Amino acid sequence: MSYNPKTNYQIAYSQQVKIQKQLPTLAQRRAFRNAVVVYNAMTTHSQYAGDGINGGSHGVRVDISVDPRRPVIHVEVDAIASGLFFRCEQGGDIVIQELAL
Repeated sequence: MSYNPKTNYQIAYSQQVKIQKQLPTLAQRRAFRNAVVVYNAMTTHSQYAGDGINGGSHGVRVDISVDPRRPVIHVEVDAIASGLFFRCEQGGDIVIQELAL
């Protein structure tokens, strides 16, 4: 999948809710919500280029990126201090997730 400026790479509200339900801590949910607000405000080019990393607000790093091989948005949430890890791929209505504690 090559870059298309007309493609919607934003994370829909329903997808946000699905992911937030899986996050075990308030800090992870806050960091994810903050990262999504910033990510959804970016241009499609910035979203596609992988600029959706929040850098660790609330002690949690959230990485949101577009997979250029297929229409999937990757969301990765790392609780830096505790070692908790959550990974989720959003492709349409399919959610694939890993959770390592």
